[in-house]
Amino acid sequence: METYLKTLLSSGVERAEKAYPFEDGNDSREDPFWNAVSQYVAMVREAYFHNKALATGDLSAEISSRNMISMPSKALQSNLRHLVWQTKRIKDGDLNQRIDFLGDFSSAFNALIEGLKQKRALERQVAENENRLRTITSVLGDGLIVTDREAHITFCNPEACAMLKFSPRELLGSGFHEKAHFQQSDGRKISDSGKFVFRTIKGKTLYRSEEMSFTRSDGQLFPVSVSCSPLREGEVCSGAVIAFRDITEQKKYQESLEYINKILKRQTTTDNLTGLFNRQYFNEALSKEVNKASRHNTLFSLIIFDIDKFKDINDTFGHLAGDNVLKEIAVVVGDSLRKYDVLARWGGEEFVILVPETGIQSAVDLAERTRKNVAGFDFTIERKVTCSFGVTEYRMGEDPVELVNRADEALYQAKETGRNKVVAR
Repeated sequence: METYLKTLLSSGVERAEKAYPFEDGNDSREDPFWNAVSQYVAMVREAYFHNKALATGDLSAEISSRNMISMPSKALQSNLRHLVWQTKRIKDGDLNQRIDFLGDFSSAFNALIEGLKQKRALERQVAENENRLRTITSVLGDGLIVTDREAHITFCNPEACAMLKFSPRELLGSGFHEKAHFQQSDGRKISDSGKFVFRTIKGKTLYRSEEMSFTRSDGQLFPVSVSCSPLREGEVCSGAVIAFRDITEQKKYQESLEYINKILKRQTTTDNLTGLFNRQYFNEALSKEVNKASRHNTLFSLIIFDIDKFKDINDTFGHLAGDNVLKEIAVVVGDSLRKYDVLARWGGEEFVILVPETGIQSAVDLAERTRKNVAGFDFTIERKVTCSFGVTEYRMGEDPVELVNRADEALYQAKETGRNKVVAR
């Protein structure tokens, strides 16, 4: 015992245990002092190994309740066991745990709990916001897609999936421009400059297009209007939000409306019988040509002609035959003109021709060729059909009415002097 005690005092329990293993109660002396020393050494030794177990995290070590030296470590052991229990409760989701028995550690532990509470509240709020966002986007009439910086799809609402005919699993993680926007309406591949998601992310600017083509899973192209906005995190652009709408029905409506407008315009500017321009349209064209000539000092001419003895044709062959002659005249004369000359039905059997950038002599030549073409044409009625022509040239400063009246006077002279002829004034 003396040797063990000396080693214990000089080198500690580990060295004493190694050199002279302790055996409690082996001292045969009946001296009370040595018995007391022996008991004290036994308590020190027990306390040492108990503390060593605690230091390595072993909270299962037991120690005699009579060992007064180990009372503080026993209290610590009890607190640590309770702390382990509380930690397990926290792991299971109970964040109402607090400790007040470990000093500074208690403060740090309780602060950690508060942090976890705040984190859980934030996660709950984020989850609620995500659910709210998914609910909102699920009922939107527009398709909505979110991408990352590489234009890979990270979110898509049900409408986007329905329009593109892809499941969410097929879209999520795939490249937007590889999946939905890789070709133009004519089938040509989209160039790099046409990949608007990259342009949006790189430029950090909003992109809009009233019409472009997306491709469905079955390869079918369909027209969409698109808005693409950058997703910002401070100064960094982390991705893009794409909202798009199928405008197929809208395009059909627009095309129908345009077609109707063309019909209405044709009805208001075209003679129903011959298909030529009507008098209203011709008056507008003549006014524009007069204004142009006044501003730029250019010339143009006007030709008025009518069918000789048209009343006799109607009386002899009937009005239906007369209508057919009017239609045939429109074709024969139209074939004699240039593409920028304007031929219109002036009224009844009378027609008018606006000849831009043309002087009087060239207009007379045109009228003469037209007269011969009509006279030599084989009409559907068994009778020769001829026309009389009046030709005039615009004179600077006069208005359209004066010009038309002069051409009409020339026409009257042609009819009065034998018909089937051209008169210029």
